[in-house]
Amino acid sequence: MMQTFVMLLLDHWKCLTIWCVLINALIWCLDILVQPVLLRQPVKKGILIELIASFIFSMGIGYVFYSSECFLFGVLAHIAERMISSNLSKNGTQEYAVRHKKNQND
Repeated sequence: MMQTFVMLLLDHWKCLTIWCVLINALIWCLDILVQPVLLRQPVKKGILIELIASFIFSMGIGYVFYSSECFLFGVLAHIAERMISSNLSKNGTQEYAVRHKKNQND
């Protein structure tokens, strides 16, 4: 939705609408930076990796949406990305807990 709004603004201002892909990705990354500040939470050390991953994903799926004009591709890609990242995060946490417990017992 945000990308569509940016695209409409760019079209109204007679600019190239392809720039909506980059602008949308930058807005998304800015949101990741501002959210902890607004919620008065500490900024994570690994935020740079999260920003890079979000920027790449936003650019890729933004271009797919821009070229196909189909919202469904973005939704499906986002669902798949969340499932994969949640599974990787959960497995990584479990492996860390097992290693940590083993180190304490040694």
